[in-house]
Amino acid sequence: MRLPMPPVACFVDGLVVAVERGTPLGDVLRAQAVDAREQYKRDLIEAGGRCEALMLQPAVLPMPYGCPDPWWLARVVAARWCP
Repeated sequence: MRLPMPPVACFVDGLVVAVERGTPLGDVLRAQAVDAREQYKRDLIEAGGRCEALMLQPAVLPMPYGCPDPWWLARVVAARWCP
């Protein structure tokens, strides 16, 4: 049965291939750990890039009357679009 989670599916597929071919499991697991770390780093960089682009867009909205925080709009955008 296939799982809808790509990292888990990749892990299981790697184990199956290693067992079928007789490849040492330690080497396969190390390679998978490196791949998982790199994917995590790429995901973080992409999320940061999306948030940075959103924060750079000019926002010409009037500040609510009596708003003590001039960064209220930046916080709203960041809370909505940044994980």
